Amino acid sequence: MKRIWVAVCFSIGLISQTETALARTLKTSVGSLQVTVMADGLAFPWALVVLPDGEALISERAGRLRRWQRGQLLEAPVKGLPAVAAVGQGGLLDLALHPDFIHNRWLYFSYVEQQAGRYTTVLARGRYHAGRLSEVERLFHAEPYVSTQHHFGGRIAFDHDAHVYLTVGDRGQRDWAQQLTRHPGSVIRLLDDGQVPDDNPFVGQRGARPEIFSYGHRNPQGLAVDHATGTLWLSEHGPRGGDEVNRLVAGGNYGWPLVTYGREYSGAEITETRQRPGMIDPKWQWTPSIAPSGLIQYQSHLIPEWQGDWLSGALKAKMLVRLTATMDNTALEAVEQIPIQQRVRSLYEAPDGALWILTDSGSGQWLSLSPEP
Repeated sequence: MKRIWVAVCFSIGLISQTETALARTLKTSVGSLQVTVMADGLAFPWALVVLPDGEALISERAGRLRRWQRGQLLEAPVKGLPAVAAVGQGGLLDLALHPDFIHNRWLYFSYVEQQAGRYTTVLARGRYHAGRLSEVERLFHAEPYVSTQHHFGGRIAFDHDAHVYLTVGDRGQRDWAQQLTRHPGSVIRLLDDGQVPDDNPFVGQRGARPEIFSYGHRNPQGLAVDHATGTLWLSEHGPRGGDEVNRLVAGGNYGWPLVTYGREYSGAEITETRQRPGMIDPKWQWTPSIAPSGLIQYQSHLIPEWQGDWLSGALKAKMLVRLTATMDNTALEAVEQIPIQQRVRSLYEAPDGALWILTDSGSGQWLSLSPEP
């Protein structure tokens, strides 16, 4: 990955002069951050990747993969995508580059697929060159297909060994999150070619789906790797409260819906149980709900006070939340809330250490936050 970022840093330096002028300044505990609009006019953007030559690709939920070059958003989308079902909360979702993208050109993406009026989350990849995907492969689809149009999950991440992970929401069938016979409500772990790793926790267990890495999740829309340990962390939507940040453990059961801090949208109790033997407690939970989406661990020296902290976006609360480890390093605590005034879908650390944000609306933006000069 270092080889990729060196090239990107050079390219970003060339195009910085074409960025939109300063939009506003945000006051934070570490000083003022200036906000630069990198691109606007995006239709519900979901994810962003930057290629070694500085070109960026941005997914729009309706099924378009947009190109950004030298400070300009190109009108013509990338060609070669499979059919995407843009229904409810679904559509074209996350993007990720293979760790060795500079040599193999594999772009990974998640999307919603329709079959006979039913829908599911799919992980695929294709080789990207100059505005076109080729050799597109479906690596995984969640079983079963369901008629509901929400809780698709869809976040993608690679660990230090190039395993690829995909989150799958419970699809509104909450009890399925406790059933290893089905994929909804789980995190999937695969080899980069879509095969099941031999050391997945449920390989060989009768009736269990071997792709499952962890389960008991509701609708995970944040997924990131701890740079120091390689451990994956996940944020997920609760119902009315009970949004969680979890540290993923192989074979871990995270409790939904048998354990939750959330309530029904009517206000009724789902369960009075907050902890249960054999189920893993969240490292942090939000009640009331903020609708977390997008999760990163910040690493750069550009904002040294943030180094090693976790940053989460919030759709409902329209803000950025900074979380840091507790003194005993066993949990997290939210130490700062930064109002963004827009629904925050995704977060990224830029090559120069700036914080990139995608906002979730029909006129969404790609924003860059960095310290004032």
